[in-house]
Amino acid sequence: MIVKGSIVTETNGKTYRVSSGEATYIPAGQEHIAYNDSEEDCEIVWVLVG
Repeated sequence: MIVKGSIVTETNGKTYRVSSGEATYIPAGQEHIAYNDSEEDCEIVWVLVG
């Protein structure tokens, strides 16, 4: 869940921008990367379920 700002995520060969108020779901074991490509701070809440 993005609380503030935005990030770029890459998973399963696709790239997405995730912004404040949005969330993503990445299944366990799926390769992924997330990064902040802007000058604005980003606040993220990670929830790991396992």
